[in-house]
Amino acid sequence: MFKSISVAIVTIFVLTIFPNPSAFASEDLLDQADFELSNAAALAEVCNAPPDDPLATKAVYFCLGFVTGLAHYHAAISQAADIDPITCPQKDLSRVELALTFLRWYERNPQFADIAPEDAVMRAAAEKWPCK
Repeated sequence: MFKSISVAIVTIFVLTIFPNPSAFASEDLLDQADFELSNAAALAEVCNAPPDDPLATKAVYFCLGFVTGLAHYHAAISQAADIDPITCPQKDLSRVELALTFLRWYERNPQFADIAPEDAVMRAAAEKWPCK
């Protein structure tokens, strides 16, 4: 479902230049507890780590790994005859594209800050690439 990104620097650059909207920006630097992802707000904070944060590189890779895992899980369970897919992109997505889709969706939907991060990513994907 996802193409691998061969140049990690491009990935880091793309995610770290995404603007820090006030809906999920934090004045504090990330710490290890931020990676526990108790809700969508926590995922947005990790995925949108400022470039000067000492954990920014770790955060970007963590974010990309998280959304990639969800995409692979979705693809696997959607193979079952009795489970309909949640989202239906017309092409293979990059993990960066999925992460940015989530961040843009979250910026428009801060009322979902407390839902599970898995739910938030899938809602974002379903909105962007609905099944017909």
